[in-house]
Amino acid sequence: MSFTPLIFTKKWTDPAAFPTHETHENRVREDMQCLFDEIASHFNTFLNNELLATNIPFSPTSGQIESTNVQSAIEFVYSSLQGITLGQIPDGSITTIKLDTDAITKEKILNGEVVTSKLDDGAVTEDKLASDAVTRNKIKDGEVVDGKLASLSVGTSNIKNFAVEENKIASNAVTNGKIKNGEISWDKFSDQLKNSVQKQHKKINVTLASGAQTWTVQATGVTATCDLFLGPKTDDVTYGDTYFDQWSNCGIRCVSQGADTLTFKSRSATTANVVVNVLIFE
Repeated sequence: MSFTPLIFTKKWTDPAAFPTHETHENRVREDMQCLFDEIASHFNTFLNNELLATNIPFSPTSGQIESTNVQSAIEFVYSSLQGITLGQIPDGSITTIKLDTDAITKEKILNGEVVTSKLDDGAVTEDKLASDAVTRNKIKDGEVVDGKLASLSVGTSNIKNFAVEENKIASNAVTNGKIKNGEISWDKFSDQLKNSVQKQHKKINVTLASGAQTWTVQATGVTATCDLFLGPKTDDVTYGDTYFDQWSNCGIRCVSQGADTLTFKSRSATTANVVVNVLIFE
């Protein structure tokens, strides 16, 4: 509802309502009092009816205060404030919509209150993890697969003693340079090699010239089928180390044998001559 406007029933400008000449005193007094009485009546009606809070209109706010008069709006606000005292808010009264964006800072979160269920899937990214934060106890057994290891990441100190078994060693991986001098004992020889070693043998030397990767050299006494044992002449006082380094680092090996000839190949060209000891077994 709205307030009723004041409208006079008569106008002083109307000669019929208020004649200029009036001979009766009572009529003159009534005419003079008429408009004052109408003002008083309208004002008293306003005080007694329209000025009441239940009759004063209120424009509702959708979703917040739906009241249409001042009385109900005041009662709504009063009920909303029930229980709120200075410095105290009723439990459960602050809802999500009442919180401003970025209102909750880390200082407002009690220690230990951010639990697993409050973290979104994939929320902990790499830059949120401190250095050395992922310890071995946090890695599930069997989860460090080959693709997670960087090249050359497994060093000598990271391999458990006696952990490298036979099936972990690639074919032809153990070269002459990897065998410690004096470590091949008699029981490590095959029966065939033992028989060959026990046969009569002779020793010759051949020289592989520097700067090549293939050599076919004269080797008197060698046949296509005889057993051979070959290796760099490491007992040479002056050049023994050089022969060994060239043999090992360049990957020199004998690839074929024939009547009084031997053919050698290497992975890379040599940078110095290499003298090779050749044991020929009958």
